[in-house]
Amino acid sequence: MLLYYAFVWAYSNGWSVGTNPSMSVDWEAPNGNKVAFPVGLQVGKLRKLGLLPVKFDVQAQYYVVRPQVNSPKWNLQLQITPILPALIGRK
Repeated sequence: MLLYYAFVWAYSNGWSVGTNPSMSVDWEAPNGNKVAFPVGLQVGKLRKLGLLPVKFDVQAQYYVVRPQVNSPKWNLQLQITPILPALIGRK
């Protein structure tokens, strides 16, 4: 099972702050190795590359609950998202 949630505050200057961790549960794993639950902080900035707006996010996560075998304590994520205005529509 994968549970994904996001809380993000976007500011008018293009910056954003929030979190979007993914909690996972392996129901068939032995006890103590079923759940991975990270908490973290995400910071992002919306910038223009030429005419295309692009959102850059970086997030560091610490696994508060994690499997005892072969699991990380920390996770660092970099996300680059192009924004395609023609697909969204214009008013």
